[in-house]
Amino acid sequence: MTKMIYPNSVLKKYSYYLLIIFVTISSLIIYFSSYNFFGLRFFSVQTGSMIPEINIGDLILVKRFEEYKLGDVITVDKEIIGLVEEHGSKYLTHRVVEVNKSLKTLNQYRIKGDKNEFPDQIIIAQDAVVGKVINKYHYLGSIIDYLKTDEGMAIFIFTPAAYIIFTELKNIKKILRQDYLRKKFELWKKTFF
Repeated sequence: MTKMIYPNSVLKKYSYYLLIIFVTISSLIIYFSSYNFFGLRFFSVQTGSMIPEINIGDLILVKRFEEYKLGDVITVDKEIIGLVEEHGSKYLTHRVVEVNKSLKTLNQYRIKGDKNEFPDQIIIAQDAVVGKVINKYHYLGSIIDYLKTDEGMAIFIFTPAAYIIFTELKNIKKILRQDYLRKKFELWKKTFF
């Protein structure tokens, strides 16, 4: 006779591990959105200048390269090029539409948002480029942005903690109940046998 496996029991069995994996991956993404790690960095897209290629709320993975070519989508540090922060973002992600190579200096780039009609006025120096977009994840940027808020962080910490506490309390109750029943059975066995 084969034992029937129900989806609910499988979910119960692995939900603890899935929760740990979710919390770990989310924590790593939040960390990597603030710091470079082996030349990789995550950014959340705040504006629609790159629609349809990259949408508002997407999470992009950016990697640093020695130089960039025509057509690459790059992320630029706006502070270095002297732009005022727009929409609370310190970074700008646009496509390279012109590359100026010079023997004496680093490469310079002219960039343009796919949705914009004209290229940006500022020429971007190589040292202002954070990196090239190598991957995008739809809507994950919005989730990460929410998790960075006080409310999101509270939920992000409280929900897994509450689940772990509840699960462990259930396990403790089960162990105590088994111990109680074992002692009761031992007492009954001594009394009648």
